[in-house]
Amino acid sequence: MNIEDEAPHVSFNSIDSEYDDEQVKAYDFFEKLLKEFNNGSDVRKPIKLLINKDYELQSYLMWFARSHGIAAELTNKKTQLI
Repeated sequence: MNIEDEAPHVSFNSIDSEYDDEQVKAYDFFEKLLKEFNNGSDVRKPIKLLINKDYELQSYLMWFARSHGIAAELTNKKTQLI
């Protein structure tokens, strides 16, 4: 008997898709913040993203901000770009 026949098959698809969904949700929110900051244009560049410390996907927002050259900071205030 082959050891692979005895070992249970574990699928991480549902876990991966959960993380992908969170990332997409956070990026959509980040893009919304960018559009709101610029009122639909790309003229101004934000200098900082204030992230409410209770926002469940804050690590993704920090990552996206950093990848766009925007500083990020946790706050008790509303999540917004300044």
